[in-house]
Amino acid sequence: GDVVKRVPGVTIIGDRFVMIRGLADRYNTVMLNDVIAPSLEADKRAFSFDLIPSGALERIMVYKTGAPELPGEFAGGVIKVHTLTVPQENETRVNLGTSYRMGTTFQPFYSGGKSSTDALGFDDGLRQLPDAFPTSLNSQSPERLQTLGRQLSNNWVAKQSTALPDARLGVLISRSFGKADGKNRYGSITSIDYANTRQSYTAKNYNYNAYDAASQRSDTIYNFSDNEYISSARVTLMHNWTAMLGTGSKLEFRNLFNQLGQDQTTLRTGRNMEEGFEVKNYAFRYQQRTVYSGQLHGAHELGKKDHLEWTAGYSFAQSKEPDYRRIRTSRDINAGDADTPFQTVIPPSASTLDAGRFFSDLKETVMTGRLDHEHTFTTTNESLIPKIRIGAYFEQKDREFSARWMSFTQASFMQFDQSLLTEDLSTVFSSGNINPTTGFELTEGTNPSDRYEASNTLMAGYAGASLGNTDHWSVSGGVRVEHN
Repeated sequence: GDVVKRVPGVTIIGDRFVMIRGLADRYNTVMLNDVIAPSLEADKRAFSFDLIPSGALERIMVYKTGAPELPGEFAGGVIKVHTLTVPQENETRVNLGTSYRMGTTFQPFYSGGKSSTDALGFDDGLRQLPDAFPTSLNSQSPERLQTLGRQLSNNWVAKQSTALPDARLGVLISRSFGKADGKNRYGSITSIDYANTRQSYTAKNYNYNAYDAASQRSDTIYNFSDNEYISSARVTLMHNWTAMLGTGSKLEFRNLFNQLGQDQTTLRTGRNMEEGFEVKNYAFRYQQRTVYSGQLHGAHELGKKDHLEWTAGYSFAQSKEPDYRRIRTSRDINAGDADTPFQTVIPPSASTLDAGRFFSDLKETVMTGRLDHEHTFTTTNESLIPKIRIGAYFEQKDREFSARWMSFTQASFMQFDQSLLTEDLSTVFSSGNINPTTGFELTEGTNPSDRYEASNTLMAGYAGASLGNTDHWSVSGGVRVEHN
């Protein structure tokens, strides 16, 4: 992401998604080693640029105009990301770095609780639903709902620690086999990158009513301060093999694996003038993302005039969001007494906002194939280089997505113990308070539309030609046909 945003006309949104010429991520195409990159977003096509460390890059090309050999499904641009390939020499490089972040490092840092493997970018199961948890809470007996509610972790309080300095580690091992003047040469590049970072900041949130011409002002609806605490851990493994066979053929086996985990805690304070409440709200969100991309690539010189390239690829992407928890507390804005307790907001039915728990899982697999052939004509004018190109592209993409959400509600409207609402968040959902009479009950809110399966098949063919003066001008054009 830090590399791409330095390209003119390219903007990175939220340190992850790309915007080209003002067009959002869904209108742009990202290619990883000449095949379309996978997406980890549930409801849009977008490649996340925080997945690949800059140390794994060989080059990045940004195309802002169409060409026959480029995918036709973009309006903003195409970004081609190429990872390291042929090593020039044997090398072993170790980079170890740390950084002090102003306003974060050595300051109080909050989280919703960490698992033993968070430092490696994935959850060890701490945030998952318990084993044998039913696929739906509907039609469960009150006694069974009590048991299930008590099985969930009582983790509604932010845990405080001290933010350590950011840490980064990079190891690069490149090896070349065979003599430089020999017919066959082989090489490999192995890269391991690790990063563990923390960031905290305060975001101001305001909302206003429409401007009143009579009073010449806009009344404030709410005024919130969001204290954000974000910790990220990333592990990237790249292992590429290259074989130079004779003087005209090159085979490459490319592998890229990335594991990224991000833990975000939001502590909100402020005043909602329109509803008449002072608020303290909490959100605990963890997301883990896994990407693997493997490709077998070949490039062949067929004599002096023809060049053939082909690629067969497979990629797998998974994004999990286990136990995204949100809860709100409030008290009267005119309470006056600082000792007036905040009350937990309990919804009348299942909600993702009030005492809600959200779980999601996205999996995507992509099979790709590409074939390109270029023929160069010889002319009496050596400054002109006429070329024709033909090629084909195939992509089969399959995706599964499912989300589930539930929250605590009042088990009985008539018998509910209202004093529970003023208890501390550490005890309000304790086991004794989850019961079918005076306490809380776990309620399912998942809809059938919260899951889907999808597949997409793309077939394309193109033909193009170019004619150019090597020093001053060039003309190119062609045609591309796609069936999607």
